[in-house]
Amino acid sequence: MKLLPTVVLVLTGLLAGTGCQQIPPKPENASVVPGSKATATAPQLNPEVRRLKEQLSLTEEQTNKLNDIFQNNNAQREPINVQRKALGKQLTELQKKKEERIIAVLTSKQANKYKGLRSEPPPEVMDAESSSTKTAQLDSVVGLKKQLRLSKQQTNELNGIFQDTNTQLETINTQRAALRKQTSELQKKKWKEINTVLTAEQAKKYEKIRNEPPPEIKNTNPFMGQQPPKPSE
Repeated sequence: MKLLPTVVLVLTGLLAGTGCQQIPPKPENASVVPGSKATATAPQLNPEVRRLKEQLSLTEEQTNKLNDIFQNNNAQREPINVQRKALGKQLTELQKKKEERIIAVLTSKQANKYKGLRSEPPPEVMDAESSSTKTAQLDSVVGLKKQLRLSKQQTNELNGIFQDTNTQLETINTQRAALRKQTSELQKKKWKEINTVLTAEQAKKYEKIRNEPPPEIKNTNPFMGQQPPKPSE
């Protein structure tokens, strides 16, 4: 019977040892949200900024500032480019609709002759000295009346088509001019912001660089940027 207390003591020691085993601590970053990156990736450099970094020997701070300038400028240009693309599509559709309306007024014989005239530039265009020259003969009802021998009714209908088209063209051209102005102002703003980041020496060098075509364009035309040869006397 003396053996019983000894067994009890042994069992008690084993149970106590088991309870003292420590559970390994959880890593401190165990609460990181799944999918999140431990380190933030650096923003990708704009190709032009990368080129300027090499040509102007920019510091890391200057590079980051210029990258922000270019990113902001591109973000502001994006809606303008979308509008310009939409206006270009409107111009194409307007011209197509104009041609369809003209053909609908003409007879088959007149339509075939008209298509042939459209494939050749009229004399007024070939001899024009500037883009502000009077409307080309082919684009005037008076010229078409003579070349296609239009009836009075056809002449009046075509006159309405040209006037209607020109009115819509004027609206589109006004919008395109406004977008060109916005683009020009954004470009000037970008140049001004860039110069605030550069040193005086860098700014002077940048002025020369931005007036030259990028290497990828210049390399496609080895004569770009060169002065035309003087005619031999």
